[in-house]
Amino acid sequence: MRDQIHHLLAIGLLLLSFVGTVNAKGENYSEGGTKMCLGCHDFSADSPVHPMMEGAHGDLSNPETPMAQKGCEQCHGPSAAHTRGPTTTKPGISFGPRWTDSVEQQSGACLQCHQDDKAQDWPTALHQRNQLTCTSCHDLHVVDQAVLNPHTQGEVCTVCHKVQKKGIHHLQQEKANNPPCATCHDPHADPSPMVKLLQNRSEGCRSCHDFRAMQKSPQVSDRAKQYHKTMASKDKTCIDCHRGVAHSPPNSFPPPVLGGLPGADVSLFFPGQSDGDWILSEHAGAQSFRQGRNCLQCHNGDQADMGAKLVTPGHQASINSHIEFALNGDQLIVTISWQGSADDSAVALMLDDNSDDEFGRAGCWATCHSDLPGMPQDHQQGLSKYLLSSRQQQHSIGRPPQTQSAAVLAEMMSQGRYVEMWRAELDAGKLQNVETATILAERKQDSNALVSASAEFNQGRWTVRFSKALSGSGKVIARGKTYTFGYAIHGQGADAAEHWVSLPMTFSLNDFDTDFTVK
Repeated sequence: MRDQIHHLLAIGLLLLSFVGTVNAKGENYSEGGTKMCLGCHDFSADSPVHPMMEGAHGDLSNPETPMAQKGCEQCHGPSAAHTRGPTTTKPGISFGPRWTDSVEQQSGACLQCHQDDKAQDWPTALHQRNQLTCTSCHDLHVVDQAVLNPHTQGEVCTVCHKVQKKGIHHLQQEKANNPPCATCHDPHADPSPMVKLLQNRSEGCRSCHDFRAMQKSPQVSDRAKQYHKTMASKDKTCIDCHRGVAHSPPNSFPPPVLGGLPGADVSLFFPGQSDGDWILSEHAGAQSFRQGRNCLQCHNGDQADMGAKLVTPGHQASINSHIEFALNGDQLIVTISWQGSADDSAVALMLDDNSDDEFGRAGCWATCHSDLPGMPQDHQQGLSKYLLSSRQQQHSIGRPPQTQSAAVLAEMMSQGRYVEMWRAELDAGKLQNVETATILAERKQDSNALVSASAEFNQGRWTVRFSKALSGSGKVIARGKTYTFGYAIHGQGADAAEHWVSLPMTFSLNDFDTDFTVK
């Protein structure tokens, strides 16, 4: 209770400090400045505004900080329109989760102040060229930024750099003793370790390896001791000789991920109640997703781990499956197999020819939303799967969802701006039914689609084959085009979100730049 009272007093003092503050007037700036922002962004114990105010950016005694200048609008830009319509109009510059501005706008907001040695190379940095922004790694609205904490920095970096998850030399048991990633790599410039190790005399290596101790150790050969004397020179680093040893021994580099394969094993995982709305908002990767990355780029190889975190009691965390693509005359054959139960209920595949940007990045999640039956924000409307592009507006406080007009939807369908779904219904080790549907404003059965299927269950393993004519009704499978797809298996008694799903993947006809190729 005492801590809560102290906390509330601190909040009160900070709020009072804004009473006499006049925000810099200018076109499109809000009249109330930061006080106006705090009217909605509640300054309470669990608000992300609070830790930012207590940090360096909220220091009113320093005239160079954002709060001492234009307040919230110093970083978020002129936001008068946002204060007049906060649910429909974004701030001047938005960093997510609801709205996300361009990489240039977001990083530009930070670089208007941060032009020091650490950030001066950012305009040409490798991370910047790969469309990362400052907020991809930094979060100002927390007390302790994980990327700045030596003990947690690696957790941020290994979201993308998965080979390094096991730490230095792949010694998982020594991971807690690893130096922070920035000891060897400069994330604001060229992350190659050579430059940083030259600057700090191989500090990352020396955090564990003591040259003086090695010179006296009987376990170190005389030849190695002689070589180590070269480290007295400032233009030498450990990796001049010890190449490729930091994150993987020289003889155990992971094999390359090859594209253009006719088939491969694919891990499907239990998704829990994760949906497209969550990916766009609360998901830690929402920022990267909005900037154009797809789910597979960050999560490939993590499927089993994600399933283990999301699985509910009584269900399997993940399933190992196999998918194969082939041509038989003018027919595309897609074969999916997995070890399962004779009572598994269905296998479904969705595909698109890049008509919908979100499906290209999220696959099946682009059709799954929090207001569907059984999901966290089900409003009892009995909605089926749909694409966000079919909505003028999602459900929000005081505002029901609004679907595009019938004329607009008809135009979208005529332009092929929908997703196609194939579904084989199974029971007792046999195929029961085949359904083909289109997904735009709803999941709608397509009786004209030329898709057939067969299924067999033998020695505990299902093999389901879909066959689709290359031309005809529905999505046309043609050379020179890339198709995004995802598939799901519904197990015994599984319903709605109780299934196992793949991340989005791509296939094409004889194009090796996609995950799979059809020959």
